[in-house]
Amino acid sequence: MSISVVERTNTSGATNLEYSILNPNHYITMQWSNSDWYTSDWSLINGNLWYNGSNNTKTAYDPCPEGWRVPVCVNSAASPWQGLKELGLTYHSDIHVLESEVLGYWPLGGLINRNNTNNFMYVGRVGVYWSAFPLAGTMTSVASYWYGETIAERPGSSSAPFVEYTSATSRVSGASVRCVKVE
Repeated sequence: MSISVVERTNTSGATNLEYSILNPNHYITMQWSNSDWYTSDWSLINGNLWYNGSNNTKTAYDPCPEGWRVPVCVNSAASPWQGLKELGLTYHSDIHVLESEVLGYWPLGGLINRNNTNNFMYVGRVGVYWSAFPLAGTMTSVASYWYGETIAERPGSSSAPFVEYTSATSRVSGASVRCVKVE
């Protein structure tokens, strides 16, 4: 299976939802500030694609299997990753993962950079994991950055292994999903 990178610019009143369903192997990107793969029309931003905050449920678009969902993070104080660093992390450079005795292995898959290159960044050095909720009034979502190695351009990573609990990340960036069990 191959993935095609497709740059799409929506006209007013349009989204990429139908296109993404019909073309699941296309990575959709847009080249503008705080871009969102879903739409370039601010009035159509859909922060509830993976999570319905009004009734606290996952949606049909959540990529996790039944009984699981993408974790919710509405602000840094309520990060689902808060406190994980204190559980102790071991970096395995030979297999590019962080290990937590409590939470298992966290692959360091990096992310796809949306800044005009659409290249993979930090592969084997950083794991980036989405939460299900965008930051209010923005086209960015909260992601967690798991550092196995120090990254010069990422402040705070000098204490690797390290977890940055919340980071505003453009929703057109490609990152990983770590599903959590629905309780």
